[in-house]
This record gives sequence, structure tokens and C-alpha cells, in this order.
Amino acid sequence: MSQDVRFERLELEYGCHSAGFDLSKRGAPFVILGPNGCGKTTILEALLRTLYGFSRRKPKERTTFEERRPWGGGAYRAAVELEGPEGRLLFARDFETDEVRVMRRGEAEPVFEGEANPAGTGEKAREYRRLLRRALGLPDLDAYDRTASVTQGGLLRTTLSEDILQIAAGGHADVESARETLRDRYYAITVEPISPDERKRRRAGEIERLHRQREELRGRAEQARAAEARRAPLARRRDEIRVRLAHAEADVSTLEAAFEGLSELESLRAAHDAAQERLRQLEELRRELDEALAHLDLFERRVGLDSAYASFPDDYLERLGALLDGLWPHEHSLVEECRRHRERLDRIGTPGPISLVGLVAGLLAALVGGLLFRAGSEVGGALILLIGAGAAGFAGVGRSRRRRSRRREGEVLEDAERRLEEVRERIRRRLESVPEAASLTPETLPDRRRAFERDRAEQKMVEEARVSLRSLMDRAGAALERAETARGTEPDAEASGPRSATRDERLLDRTRELLSELAAAASLERDEKLAPLKLQLRDASRSSFALPDGVPAESAAVRARLRARREELRRAQEELTAAERRLAYEGRPAESSLSIRSRLAELDRRDVALRRTAEAYRHAFRLVSEAYEEFRRTDQERLVDSVSRYLARATRGDLGPLVAPAGLESARLDAGGRIVPLSSPPLSYGQLHSTLFAIRLAAADFLADLGIRVPLLVDDPFVHLDEERARELWNALSRLAKERQIVVATQDRLLLEHLEVRPDLRLAARSISAAELAERPGAPAVERATEPEPPGREEAATLDLWGSQPPRGE
Repeated sequence: MSQDVRFERLELEYGCHSAGFDLSKRGAPFVILGPNGCGKTTILEALLRTLYGFSRRKPKERTTFEERRPWGGGAYRAAVELEGPEGRLLFARDFETDEVRVMRRGEAEPVFEGEANPAGTGEKAREYRRLLRRALGLPDLDAYDRTASVTQGGLLRTTLSEDILQIAAGGHADVESARETLRDRYYAITVEPISPDERKRRRAGEIERLHRQREELRGRAEQARAAEARRAPLARRRDEIRVRLAHAEADVSTLEAAFEGLSELESLRAAHDAAQERLRQLEELRRELDEALAHLDLFERRVGLDSAYASFPDDYLERLGALLDGLWPHEHSLVEECRRHRERLDRIGTPGPISLVGLVAGLLAALVGGLLFRAGSEVGGALILLIGAGAAGFAGVGRSRRRRSRRREGEVLEDAERRLEEVRERIRRRLESVPEAASLTPETLPDRRRAFERDRAEQKMVEEARVSLRSLMDRAGAALERAETARGTEPDAEASGPRSATRDERLLDRTRELLSELAAAASLERDEKLAPLKLQLRDASRSSFALPDGVPAESAAVRARLRARREELRRAQEELTAAERRLAYEGRPAESSLSIRSRLAELDRRDVALRRTAEAYRHAFRLVSEAYEEFRRTDQERLVDSVSRYLARATRGDLGPLVAPAGLESARLDAGGRIVPLSSPPLSYGQLHSTLFAIRLAAADFLADLGIRVPLLVDDPFVHLDEERARELWNALSRLAKERQIVVATQDRLLLEHLEVRPDLRLAARSISAAELAERPGAPAVERATEPEPPGREEAATLDLWGSQPPRGE
């Protein structure tokens, strides 16, 4: 299905205009009325020039380009908003630079932006022409001018000829012209005949000239190879050094670029780590100082509550050890020894009456025995004498032994008692100045010892806590001084003095002051030092540093590698100088064998390409001869049918169809049953205009592949028409305007009033002096210029087509 293209709005600073015009009227022709010289043609021309630009390589186009510069000076630009197959597009062109920006409504990104020179051959120019073909159907200005743009008095120059088909089919004048062109191009390549009925040419073509060039190049290649064989090792050595040199230079450049950033980054990291370490030390010292203060306070409280052992001698434990391990056991053993000796002494006792009786009885018995013996009883007397003597002797010996034993035991007992007294004296000396010594016994001694040891341990912990607290205070003072130095402030001498020389009576108070100072210093370190460093480090860490492979992102490693690569660079430069000096002594061939081989390879490729091209021309020659007529006939039928359809719609079936029995030049028109030529007479002037408009529109659709209906731009179509013919033409245009946009420019106000047509845009003229015209760059030599009347209030607001202020003058 065909799609309409409509011009919705035009804003321009072009020629005599610096204004904006709304062209969005639908269902009827858009009429521009104004006197001669008011700029009607300029508006129609600006619509197309905004899209297609000026081909300034042509002298006539350059002249037109200069004449259309804004008369008031300033920017030379225009913008057209159109709606078509690609949606609603806005084309804004800067004529000075040929830069075009194309925007689609509702999208932020441009559809196209760049140079749109109609004569350009770059990719941007080709892309723009493809966009025009999609959006408008007609890719160049010439195709629009010959079809859907009718200049003043130009409608009667419309022809229905092979030119229309030539534009679509390739641009050759006719089949013979195409065949001749193919033949000339073929024989420019080779002398071989293009067809069997032709003879071989004598004049050499490109292929034959290539053969001669290849033979000449092969001889020169042999000479170059011999010279290069001598220079090759030296050249390879030089090239190797150059590669090393290039790599070293690249590495040095890379390392130098990275070193500064890495140094700054590492400096920031070191400062950040130092600040973080200071903060950690301050917080750690504050925590340790707080804990030490709490411990000291706890220990002092405990020692102060249990002070019973404060007056005990320092060698109290040694005394208890001597008592428990030596004196008391010794005393106990001596007491036991004395008891045993007393018991033995008691068992020995003193010589009693029994032993004395025994002695007397023995003596008496011996006396009796002696008397009996003397009396003559020898046996009896002797026996009694013996018994008495034995009993008396035994009793005397026993008494003597007991006395000796008693004396010995008494002496031993006295010695033991003396030693016991000495031990007890030593015990009394050990217990001197010991409180509660009377109640100290081996049974109570362990509890006393544990209590004393606990007391002494607590006192020792108090002292150790004080020593630790003083040490921490010294460390805290040093940390505070370092923090103040890092912040750039001088340490307070009055505050720093007591930090390391505290008195015991002020120890706790000074410690609490230090805790406050540490908290304040930690807060300052965190807020004034660490926080800014973190921000700087985060920003610096986002930077990336290009480094050679194997080099870590550390300034020390980069510095070491940079030093090494600079040394390599220096050595490579020295080696390169020596290699180039040796290479200079060898003769250089006029050409390198590589370049000759490259040229030979290029000639070979060229030869293959030329042979393929020649073969293509040969086939094209045959195909054009055989198939062009069929293509021409099909396109002609399509074009004739399209003209017939437009005639039927424009004239409501009064004219048509169009017939072309022997080509487009033989085209005839069915007019009420008569087959007549395309001229007046036999056609009326109004019928002729309708027919020519149909031909124009059909040709435009034909060139747009019958897929897009472009707007019809008509400049003064009523010239030389009477009122009746003008009405017929207006009726035809009105009918066509229901299917496509038609913009009509005219100066015939009376005729419009007769046709009861109200102009959609009225242009007025004003007088301009010759001096003013001379001051305006590019102003045409006319006596009157125009400026548009302000548009009606019902028109849309001016578009900001250039992303800046709207054009002036609207």
C-alpha cells in the first residue's frame, strides 16, 4: 500500500525569509499567495534544499547557494518537519557546513547526524541518501525536480519519454548507447573480441599492458633480490633493534605515565595507613588505659579493705617456712625425745630394799655355809656357802648397774631439755614483731600463709598496675604528640610534661585526663585526617594504570622496571646507531624486491580482476542486447498504467487511459473516445495541465517504486489560464490533494478570489532601497523584497528546531 509523505512545518533563515511556516493542512491544497518577488518560490525551493542541499561542485549550484544566503546575515540554515513511512522526522540543515541532524518525534537520540553533501561519496553521505530513499522515495533533487516539483512555467515542459525509464534502469540514453559503453569499456581492458562477430583489436588493452609490465618487473626483481641478499642480515639486525627500541620506548612511556600516579596512590595509601594506625593506637591505648585504670582502682580497693597484714615483716614467709620446716618439727622431736628419756629414767628407778635384802641374805647364807663347813658339814656348808656368795654377788652387781643407767639417762635427758630450750628460744625470736604470734600454730600456719601471700600478691598487682599504668600513660603521651604533629599542630608543652612524670597521688586523675585527651585526639584523627584521606584514596584508586606484563602496580616495582628499561633503551639506541652505520656501507637497490613482488602480486590481482571485469562486460553486453528491451517494456507498462490511474482520479474519468503502442514518445491519450496526442490542441489547456500533472505524479511514484506519494510542489500553475481553465485545474488539484499533499504558490489574488479560495499563507512586500540591497550579502538584484506576515494565532507554536532560540521574524 502506498504511503503519503507530508511536509508539516518549515523554519528557515534562507534568502529573504527568517521565519517559520506551518504546512499541516490536509484534504485540500496548501496555498501561498503573494506578489512577485515576495519569496514564494524561495519557500518551495527551501523545502527541497533543506532535504537535498546544494551540489556546490556545479557552478550554477554555487551561484544559487550564494544567492540564497540570508539577506539579514547570520545563520544560513533551515529545518523541515515531515511525516512519512519513517514516522515524523525533523530535518535540520546548516547550509554552511552541509551538516544535517535528523530527529524522530519521541526519541532523544538523532536518527542521523553528520555531513549530508549531495555530491559526497563518504559513508555518511551514502547513509543520508539511504535515509532519504526510505523516508521520501526520491534520493536526489533531480528526480524530485523532474517529477513532483513544478517550477513557475515548468509544467508545460513535462515530457513522457525514455528519460524516466533511463533513471530507473541505469541512465543510458538507449540500448545502443549501453552496448557502446560496454564495448568501449571492454576494449579498454583487452584486445580479445567481445562477441564472435567482431575482430580482435590491435590497440593493446590494460591486460596486455599488464603483461609487459610484469615481464619488466620480474627482471628488476632479480636485481633487487641480489642486492637485498647482501643487506638482509644487516637489515634484520637493524629491524630487530628497532623493535626492541620501540618496545623499550613504549614501556618507558607507559611506566613513566604510571609511575607518577602510582607514587601518588601509594603516598595516599601510606598516609591513610599511618592515620589508620595512629587512630588504632589511640583507640587501643585508650582501651588499655581504661582497663589499667579499672584494674588499679579495683586492686587498690581490695588492698585497702584487707590491711591486716600490712604491718607484717617482709620475711614473714621465710619465718613461717623456718618454723614449719625446721624449728617446730625439731621442737616436736626434742619434746618426744625428752618424754622417752623420762620414761626410761622412770623405768630404771632407784636401788630398792629388795636388792639390799638379797645382798644381806646372801652374805648370811655364805656365813652359815662357812660355819657349817667349819663344823664339819663340808658338803652342806660348801653348798650353802656357794649359794649365799652367789646371791650376794648378784644383788650387788644389779644395784651397781641400775645406778649407772640412771645417771646416763639423766645426762641424756638434760642434754635433750637444753636443746629443746634452745629451739624454743629460736622459735620465740622468729615470732618477734609478728602480730598474733601467740595464736600461730602449725595448724593455723597454712591459713596465715595463704592470707599473707594473697595480701602480698594483691599489693604486688597494685604496684604492677601502677607501673603498667605509668607505662601506658607514657605511650599515650607519645601517641598524642605524634597525632598532633601529624595534624600539623605543635604539642602543648604544659600538657605533655605530666604525661611522662606523674605523681602517685595524681595518678588516677591524670589518667582520666589522658583518657579524655585520647578520645578527643582519636575523634580529630578520624574526622580531620582519616576521612579526607579515604575520599582522596577512593578517587585515586579509581584511576587505572597501564603497565607492561609482569609489573605489579607498585611504585617500587615500576621504578625498578623503569630504570632497567631506560638502560635497555640506551643500549638499544647505541646498537641501532652502529647497525645503521654498517648498513649504510652496503649499496641500496633502487627498489626493494618486496615492493616489486608486491607490485607483481598487485598486477596479478589486477590481471585477474580485469579478466573478470572483461568477462562481466562480455556477459553484460550479451544480456543488455537480449534483455534490455524486455525490462524497458515492463517499466513502460507500469509507468503508463500509473499515469492512467492518476488521470482517472484527477479528471474523474474524463481523460484516460494513456496508451503508448511504440514507446513513450508515441504516447497518446483517450479523451472522450478519441485517441489524441499530449498537446493543446486537441486537449484543452486545462486538460493538458491535468494530464501533465498526472504524468509528473506518476513519474514521481514510479521513481519511488510506487510505494511512497511525495508532496506535489506547484509554483504559479495558473499562468496564461483563463478563469474557466484555472477552475478546471484547481478542481483537479483539489481532487489530488485528497490523496497527497499539494503546495501551490501563486501571485494571482483575483483568480483565487474568483475561485473562492482562501490562501493559507499570505506574503506581503515592502520597498527596499538600493543601498540596503547592496549591504545584504547574496541579495538578488530586485527592487522589492518580502517578509512574511505573522501567522494566524491558530497556527502551531514555533519549533525549537536547532536546540536554540527560534528564528526571528515569525
